[in-house]
Amino acid sequence: MKHQEAGTSYGKEGAFEYRMVRDRPDGIFLYKPLIEYLQAEDLHGKRIADIGAGRAPWSIWAAQQGAEVFASDIDHAMVLAAQEAVASAHVEGVHIVEADAAKLPYPDATFDKALSVQVACNLPTGSFEQHFAEMARILKTGGEAILTAPTSFGMVFTSGKMDHQRLLERLEILATEPNPVDRLQMLAREDNAHLATFVENGEYLKLVTDEQELRSGQKIWRKLSGIVVPNYYHAHQEYLTAIEKSGLKLERLMQLKFDSEEARASHNATMTMEKQLGPEYSEKNPHNIYIVEKS
Repeated sequence: MKHQEAGTSYGKEGAFEYRMVRDRPDGIFLYKPLIEYLQAEDLHGKRIADIGAGRAPWSIWAAQQGAEVFASDIDHAMVLAAQEAVASAHVEGVHIVEADAAKLPYPDATFDKALSVQVACNLPTGSFEQHFAEMARILKTGGEAILTAPTSFGMVFTSGKMDHQRLLERLEILATEPNPVDRLQMLAREDNAHLATFVENGEYLKLVTDEQELRSGQKIWRKLSGIVVPNYYHAHQEYLTAIEKSGLKLERLMQLKFDSEEARASHNATMTMEKQLGPEYSEKNPHNIYIVEKS
């Protein structure tokens, strides 16, 4: 896995690991409301662009609902993984291409919907705004784009099973492991931390606890559940600005967090121990969902 000018490259091993995130604790927290939103509309006969599709879980799901889906990803390993996943799912109506999220190979005004699930966080500054412009270009008038993005980069979101300060200290120690391969593997295996952000600090990594330290477009490392991936930092305001510049209109912003500790306890009561979420999920939102429209 590495940073590159057009976006993040995951490679074969990264593609395999990244597919598991959806079913891990934080992935469930993000994707459940997204599925609920998509299920509220009949997708039969709709043309959907799934941009940065990865292993194409959303493409497969939408095709199962009757949509015709055009999935794209710039990473060759992800495209191969998506083709394998679609074949294994025995679904029709999914077309997969290798393409840049900032330069899509589709005609203008082609799609009813566009999906950008945790994609823009993989894009450097030059490609970030162009990604929004491309969604605006390929959508039909009245079409809708659904974007998800990480936020609250200065917060470490946890399982709630370990003292928060002790966990921060442990992450800081792991971030200075001399061997870079071992470092990423040990951080990935730290199950008490579901989400954390790191920056490069010489030969090592440094845990971010103050988002104000980050610069727009800065290369960062994101510790997710079971994997550490390279990303680029883009604040919430950058998404709002890019939406406005592209000519799209923000219709709804879903800032995902529990409304109360009671709501978090209720969620955890339905989960196995390893999939429970800590108190940070009641304090800050780890993800945003942007619902935008082309008018």
